[in-house]
Order: sequence, then structure tokens, then C-alpha cells
Amino acid sequence: MLSLEQRRAARKAFSQQIRQEDHQRQSEAVTISPPLAEDRRVASPRGPVRVAIATPVLYVGGAEQWIASLCHWLDPDRAVVTKVIVLFPNAINDVAVSWLPRWVEVVDSRTIEQDGSFDVVITWGLLDLVERISHLTCPTIDVQHGVFMHETWQSPLVKAATRAHELFGTTIVGVNEAVRNNFPEHVRDQVKIIPNGSDPGRVYPLVDRDELRASLGLTSEHKVVVYIGRIAVEKNVQALIDAVEHLDESWHAVIIGPQYVPLERLGPRVHLLPAQRRIGNWLGIADVLCHPSDYESHCFSINEAWLAGVPVVSCDYLVNRLFEERHGPMMWLVPTRPEPARLAAAIAAAYEGRKNARVTHARDVASREYAAPVMGRKWSDLVATVA
Repeated sequence: MLSLEQRRAARKAFSQQIRQEDHQRQSEAVTISPPLAEDRRVASPRGPVRVAIATPVLYVGGAEQWIASLCHWLDPDRAVVTKVIVLFPNAINDVAVSWLPRWVEVVDSRTIEQDGSFDVVITWGLLDLVERISHLTCPTIDVQHGVFMHETWQSPLVKAATRAHELFGTTIVGVNEAVRNNFPEHVRDQVKIIPNGSDPGRVYPLVDRDELRASLGLTSEHKVVVYIGRIAVEKNVQALIDAVEHLDESWHAVIIGPQYVPLERLGPRVHLLPAQRRIGNWLGIADVLCHPSDYESHCFSINEAWLAGVPVVSCDYLVNRLFEERHGPMMWLVPTRPEPARLAAAIAAAYEGRKNARVTHARDVASREYAAPVMGRKWSDLVATVA
């Protein structure tokens, strides 16, 4: 187990390496925010705040990407994640663990044991939040990631966070205004907003585009639409599979992620892959990213495609509408549960528009507001204040 000083040194070295690599990227690569040092507060004389993250699971999904980004991009002079506590049994995935920094201890435990290794606990996704944190004497922060199909429906997770706030003063963080609006009025104004941020280092391909395509039996003449995420009911992956049949023969779909529900049918131009450690390689072969979910809160796959300069096709659910109301067009949107021909037409349109201002604009917005260095600074501010 690394000492705290070793963790800080490792974190600083990692940050410096990422910034140096980004500086050397080609002109089309995403530009991240200015170096963290320009925005840092004065470091606490007692050292950085030590943070534990308590999560129900450590599978492969958006929440796990958020955890990894937070671990890597907190300002090490002010805050450092020392451990990730996984509360559900048999809920740790090796791919998700590989995303974490080496200095973070992953603990398989049914309870949050206050053992002196952390000063603040960040939680997410716990219906029994009050029971889980009632014994803690340190500050707690609960993160709400979810926005559902009906913005007026209050999820049980929101109710749990509200109760923890009322009883223990738990700080509540939402990833956007839609999450905040899901809370009752007496709590709403106290919900902090910190948007999700993707790690820019994840989106760069490390293998040759043509070689990776060839491993799937594809040539440079083929067009590739990629889906990255869980195969679950609300993700509506079947819509993409069916849409491929309405595209010309040069199109193939590559679907990457863990499968939680059966798919009704596949096709000869559909490639189904498990979760991948290096997602930038697959964004590197993508001509279009398609994410036809019924709803999302702040989809990491979409965010990473923006940073990588890959055109995005998605559905016009609440959060996507809010993105475009705030920033202007960033995607090619279709109605939720789209007809296959409608989705195929949007994929073709996104491919034709892959070099236009919409894609460049989305990349610029994401690098400015939805990159992990930006998120890390905001979280460092909050953690230092709460502690």
C-alpha cells in the first residue's frame, strides 16, 4: 500500500504526463483546460483531504467512469481519493478496476468502516443511504447521476439523498440542472451542480485504425457506427441493430459493452464485443457514435465521442435537449424509440456532417466544460469546503 506522500507524487506525475501528451497531440485532437496549477487554491497546511468513494457496484458503466475520472483528476494538493468501497457482494469488474489509479485501494465490504484512512465519504446509488452513513462522524457527499424519462417523477435515490441531507447535513451534488429539479423545493437550492467530465486521455487511440478494423474483417472502405455502453432495456441497442439493415452494405455496427438483456436479433454486419479497457481505440475506428437510449443523465460515451471529435446520433430526451438549448446543436437527434429507417437516416446524416462545425463545436464545448480536469477542480473546491 502506497503512503499518502507517494500517492500525491504519483498523482502529480500522472497529471504532468497527461498534460505533456496532450500538448504533443495533432491539431485535430481535443484541447483540455489550462493546467490545474493556474486555478489551485493554496494547499492546506495539513495536507490534502482524503476521500473515500462508496459505490454499490464497480461494474462497467458511466458511474464507474465518473469514479475513475474523479480519482485521477482531483487536485492532489487539496484532495486525494484513498479508497473505493464496493458495498454489494460479487460486484467488482476487472475492467473497471483497471481504470483506477494504482494508489487507490479497492475494498470489498458490506459496510463503510470509518477506519481513519479518509476524511470525507462520497456516495452514489444507495437506496439505503441513511442506514449506510448513520454511524459516520465525517462529512458525507451524495451524488445524483440519474434523470429518468419523466422529469417530475422523484426517484427513490432522490428521496434517500433528501432524507440524509435533512438528518445528517449530507451535501448533495447533481450532475446537471435536470437532476436538481428532481428534488423537492425545500432542498433544491442547496443541491450543488458539478457536471460530469471525461478523462481526455481515454479518447486517444493507441492502435492503428486500419489494423483494428481488419481484426473485425473490415477495410478502410467500410463505414462504422459504434455503440459503447451497457446492453440494457433503456439503452434500446436493438434500434441500432435494426437501423443497420436500412444503411447501405458498406456500413457495420460495433456494439461494445456488458450484456444485461437478450437482443432480439443480430445481423451479419453487427459485431458484438465485451467491455474494452482502452475505449479510445474503438472511438478511433468510429465514423459515428450512436446512443439511442430512452433517457440518460450525462452519458459518458457521448461525452467521450465529443472529446474525440466523433459525430453523435442520439435521442431527444430531456438532458440532450438541455445540452442543445444551452450550447446549440451538438448531435443529430431523433425521437426516443425511433423507427429503424429514421435512425439510419440520422446516422447517414451524421457521417456526411462529420467534418462540419457541429462536430468541432461539440468538441470545443466538451473540452471546455465537460472534461475531467474541469470536473476535478470543481470537486476539489467542494471537498476542501466540506471537510
